[in-house]
Amino acid sequence: MNGFAALRYDSIRNKIYAIEKGDRILVIDGIEGTVKDSIIANNPLTIEVSPQYLYVTCANSEVYKYDAMTLRLLKKIRVHKSGQECYGSVMSGDYKYLVVQVADKFITLDTKTDKVLYENYDHD
Repeated sequence: MNGFAALRYDSIRNKIYAIEKGDRILVIDGIEGTVKDSIIANNPLTIEVSPQYLYVTCANSEVYKYDAMTLRLLKKIRVHKSGQECYGSVMSGDYKYLVVQVADKFITLDTKTDKVLYENYDHD
């Protein structure tokens, strides 16, 4: 391990996701503190959790969607045409929407259909 770029606690499954500097995300047991597994993503920056899925913001304007139980990559969702990295995210409290920052925009993604609903400028 070379240090962590970000941490995310998953209260649904009692796990900690630790994004290492690089492309690996460690899956750590929240009680024992032991590494249980890892997943790979292209320059991961943030992680959001829902009851069924993990969403990881990545390079190339993509969000990687993983099955939360098996950690299998289900799909790569292209959220913006710029190809820039997605650098921020937030999940709605009801898990229906994922908002992602990329370039100078915030993109709202419908998590049921994995489709972009709209995009807006995030600053002047």
